[in-house]
Amino acid sequence: MTPDEKKLYALMAVAEQQQNLVNQAVKELQITKEHIQSTIAGQTHHTVSKSLNTGLQEGTAELIKTAKALGRLNNSIESARDQLSWKLITIVLGIFAILMLGIIWLFSVYIKPLGNIPQIES
Repeated sequence: MTPDEKKLYALMAVAEQQQNLVNQAVKELQITKEHIQSTIAGQTHHTVSKSLNTGLQEGTAELIKTAKALGRLNNSIESARDQLSWKLITIVLGIFAILMLGIIWLFSVYIKPLGNIPQIES
C-alpha cells in the first residue's frame, strides 16, 4: 500500500467515525426533540386543564350568585304583586262603598218627599 492510499484509508476511517458520531448526535437530538414536545404538551395540557377548571369554578360561582339574585328579585316581585292585589281590592271595595253610600243618600233624599204625597182614601 502506498502512503497516499494509507492516508486515504485513514481519512475514510476518520470520515466514517465522524459520520457515526453525527448519526448518534442526530438520534440524540431526535430523542431530545420528542422529550421537549412531550414536556411542552404535558405542561400545556396541565395549564389548560387548570385554567379550564378555574374558569368553570368561577363561572359556577357567578351562576349561583346570579340565581340567588334572581330568586330575591322573584320574591320581591311576588311581594309587590300581592301588595298591589290588596291595594286594588281595597280601591274597588272603597269605590263600591262610596257608590252604595251615594245611592243610599240619593234614596234617602228622594224618598222623603214621596212620603209626603197624600194618600187617596177609598
